[in-house]
Amino acid sequence: MKNIHKIATNIQEDCQSTFNDLLADFHSNMKGDFDIESKRTFIAEYTAKEVIYKSKLLAETLINYLMSEAKEALAQAPTELFNKFFDMNPRERISTWVEAANNRLRLRPEELTYSTDPRWRNALIAGGTSFVLGGLVTVALLGTVVGAIVAGLATLLLSYYAFKTTFEKSAVQSREAMREDVRQYVESSKKQVIEWFSAIEKEFSHFFEQFCKDNGFSL
Repeated sequence: MKNIHKIATNIQEDCQSTFNDLLADFHSNMKGDFDIESKRTFIAEYTAKEVIYKSKLLAETLINYLMSEAKEALAQAPTELFNKFFDMNPRERISTWVEAANNRLRLRPEELTYSTDPRWRNALIAGGTSFVLGGLVTVALLGTVVGAIVAGLATLLLSYYAFKTTFEKSAVQSREAMREDVRQYVESSKKQVIEWFSAIEKEFSHFFEQFCKDNGFSL
């Protein structure tokens, strides 16, 4: 097909626009000091469903482009040949191919997976450091039983306080990490969708060119 490169460019532009809108939509659900735990579950499920849904709509747009190109390419063909091609219902054929198990869009990963939560990482480090320092104090006070008990309790309290404080303060970093995880997922998904579109274009072009060859029509 002569204009296949133009079609590829057009669908890539459509894809870029759609995925930009998707990312803006996802980020609108992560504004301000949102509740991290509830949003992590919601965003993980929501992003995957929306990406698949929008990608299928884009696939329909691509098929429209391909059908228009085929119609234009056959404009100078005999009416009989023109009708013969469309009587084969190429739209249904390519749609069936797209939905076949081996050709269906499969994102890797299928759902958004998050990187390490900075709250837990930072809090564990802070709590562990406090525990070690408190332990050193306990050792220094081992000369008295009461001193050792007091120091031990103080160590646990200090460790808990350091963990809790750092965990809460790291919430801002966690929210930023979530936004970045979503951005990377959308970008990765977009690349996979564009590759999927290339396979669809290739399949339709092969079918169309073979039809023309079999019927002695030169493109």
